[in-house]
Amino acid sequence: MFIVVVPTSFGLVVTVLANTELKTVRREIKDGQYGPSPQFIANQLVALPMLFLISVCVLVPPYLITDLPWASFGPVLLLYTACMWAFEGMAVCFSLIDNPIIGMTVYLMSW
Repeated sequence: MFIVVVPTSFGLVVTVLANTELKTVRREIKDGQYGPSPQFIANQLVALPMLFLISVCVLVPPYLITDLPWASFGPVLLLYTACMWAFEGMAVCFSLIDNPIIGMTVYLMSW
């Protein structure tokens, strides 16, 4: 249950934070400080290592507790990180809704 709930929980937080950040980003892009592409690339460069680290922290305890074969840890880690990244992408898309509570609700319904 812990492995399934973690991506959902982080997605809810991302929906609210991305909604708040979006207001600032729109103003900064409008002022010509940077474009949407550099902002997106910078967000992904920061997010991917953190998602990888979170995936390691989520997957190591079940592997230790249930004595799963460690040979499968690498592929499972990559798949879980990709899943977390997809959930984060969904959350960012739903953060475009003006009201973050509605965005969180739509995110949960799509999950």
